[in-house]
Amino acid sequence: SSLAEDALVAPALRDAAPFSGYWRQGDRLFQAAVIPLAQDQDLAGFLLVALAVNDELSRSVAQVSSAQIAFVLPLDNGPALIASSFDATVASELKKALAEHRIELQPALQAGKTLDHVPLRLAAQDWIARFAPTAAPGESKLGTVVVLSSSDQIVGSYSAILNWVILAGLASIGVALLLSFLLARRILHPIDTMAQAAELAAAGDYRTHVGSGGSDALGRLARAFDTLLSDLREKSDIEGYVGHLARFLPEPAVEHATASQPSVAAEAPRREPQALLGIEFRHLLNAAEPPYSPEQMAAQFAQVSSLLDKIAAAHGAELHGAGGARWQLGFTGTRRLDAAASAWTAMLRDCAQAHVSTPSGALAEGDLVRTAMANGSSTDVHVFGSANAQLDRLLCDAAAGQLLLTRAAGDALKAELGSDGLGVAEGAFSGKRYYALSANALAHLGMNATKAASSASVPVPSKAKRDRGDLAQGTLLGGRYRIISELGAGGMGVVYKAHDLELDDVVALKMLRPGVLLDAEQLDRLKSEIKLARKITHPNVLRTFDFGEVDARPFISM
Repeated sequence: SSLAEDALVAPALRDAAPFSGYWRQGDRLFQAAVIPLAQDQDLAGFLLVALAVNDELSRSVAQVSSAQIAFVLPLDNGPALIASSFDATVASELKKALAEHRIELQPALQAGKTLDHVPLRLAAQDWIARFAPTAAPGESKLGTVVVLSSSDQIVGSYSAILNWVILAGLASIGVALLLSFLLARRILHPIDTMAQAAELAAAGDYRTHVGSGGSDALGRLARAFDTLLSDLREKSDIEGYVGHLARFLPEPAVEHATASQPSVAAEAPRREPQALLGIEFRHLLNAAEPPYSPEQMAAQFAQVSSLLDKIAAAHGAELHGAGGARWQLGFTGTRRLDAAASAWTAMLRDCAQAHVSTPSGALAEGDLVRTAMANGSSTDVHVFGSANAQLDRLLCDAAAGQLLLTRAAGDALKAELGSDGLGVAEGAFSGKRYYALSANALAHLGMNATKAASSASVPVPSKAKRDRGDLAQGTLLGGRYRIISELGAGGMGVVYKAHDLELDDVVALKMLRPGVLLDAEQLDRLKSEIKLARKITHPNVLRTFDFGEVDARPFISM
């Protein structure tokens, strides 16, 4: 058969170039390609390769396009189905549908036109079909390809999207309700706490802390409520403190009995120059702690008292008890300072021989008032003057085996012992410089030079610094206060500038020195005084914030 006029072959013959497209042979349709064949640069012929358009090809196309495919040829008696991706049953229904719509479809198919959105009913489903020519528009004899999409599947996809939107909306509403509930509870929590605090305050309990840190009206109300509770708490503390003091007031009968038997002066009071030697045995301050039992502490106290009685009798001194672990020896006469220094050297010697802990010493002189009062069968002797306060200050700074002197006493004793009789020592806690009895003076007064150098010599400054227990810059105290610098020091303690990490504020910390507080009763009294001091508010008065203790060292934050 001559294919010279064939629509597929003619372009390849004319251009001598490969050409492909749809090819019709009778009532059959192919996908075909025409390829020129050359031999030794001469055209030898053409090769035509064709693939029949059938159901298998339609199904392959349908798998790629996700739509159903059908091929239709326009015949004289109407459109004829030559291949489809449907099974035999649905293909039979498609043939009937094409026949039913022959009048509407035949003119467009014969003219090679495209038809969109043609509704069809197949396999109990609604379909939308699109008819397009397989070749160029207007080339009707090569047939038409039909692409069919199920309306139910399209609507089902949109229905699924709609269902997901509804579910997402319901979930959003549920989350919004939950968040609203939680937010409402959070907002109302301070109000509930304040209601509970009001009920507890009505019952006398002011310890509740609302603690809302917001800046809104609710936060301001919570802070005002905390301030009110704090004031009520302080008033309650004062009432408790006053009530506690009332328990220790003497009974009227006791006052009357005491008043009815006044003390009688054994001799007339007199003013005279005296040298006071203060002595403190610090091992007697551990009465409430091991390793000593109460009986052992009483025995040591008796041993110290007996030793002091002998020293006083041997050196012509008057012994006064200063309370706790402190005693005073009073010396008179022109060589009173020399006698006091000799008594101190004898004290060190006798303590070493009796295996008694080495005491701390202080020496002061001045005009003192001496009075003696008859108390039953005994006579109590007391002396009054500034020298007593000077002794207390020096004893707080004196190390064991060390005798510190006031400036006046030191200048006077230097005239008696010579220029090498005194040295200069730093206070064990304050770091201040004081006169101290030197090793040469101890040797001159009869003390063994070796013992004097080890027990009564001037301490090395580095050790004095260690005894003070200074805190270095950057030290974190109690996990809350970071030390910035030292502001000052005194006989009672050291004041540091510190950063309060919890309140993010700068405060002053006064660290009381070890040994300043003698017993638990004094510590409780100090706490009570701090409670009262917190009631004082004035620009020129430090406001006390808190009281605490770290490593057995009490501190006050201001």
